[in-house]
Formats: sequence, C-alpha cells, structure tokens
Amino acid sequence: MAAIGLPILCTPQSGYIRSDLVYPLRLGDQAHNVAVINALQVADEAKLLERSARAREIIEREYTWEKFCRTIIKGLEPYLWAEEPDLVREGGDEGSH
Repeated sequence: MAAIGLPILCTPQSGYIRSDLVYPLRLGDQAHNVAVINALQVADEAKLLERSARAREIIEREYTWEKFCRTIIKGLEPYLWAEEPDLVREGGDEGSH
C-alpha cells in the first residue's frame, strides 16, 4: 500500500519480507491486529510519512511487474522447454484418443 502513501499492514504470508517497513498482522489474532491499527492512529505523522516514503522506494524498485514476470517465467522455464508428453497409452491405438 505504500504506493499510495498508506502504511503497509500485512501478514507474513503476504510475501513482503521487509519487516522493517511492514506493520505485521497475524492470522487469527484479532486483538493483536486491532492493537497495531490503534497504534497507527495515534502514531507520529512525520514518522509514518518517512516510513511510507521508504516503503514506496523499495516497492517501486523491488516489486515491479517486470521482476514479477521474470520470476514466473524462470519458474516455468523447465516446463516450457520439456519434451512433449507421450499421449499414446501403452498397448492402445493412437487413433482412439
């Protein structure tokens, strides 16, 4: 959310690994999550803005569509260049598929 100037609140399962820029929430721990949000409502605005600006810089640099697509393609490459699977059943007739 830093891309629009809001604090980043998310769980570790989100994939964000920059814990110094993320306000951590916990799955299944509503009391903790409410406490985090309440603390942000009374936090020093200058500190929030500075942290948001740092988060935006990192997100723009490290979480780009180009990088995302490269990661997906790299993960799929072994399957993209694999030999075509043998669709003919053993002992069967090729024309019966």
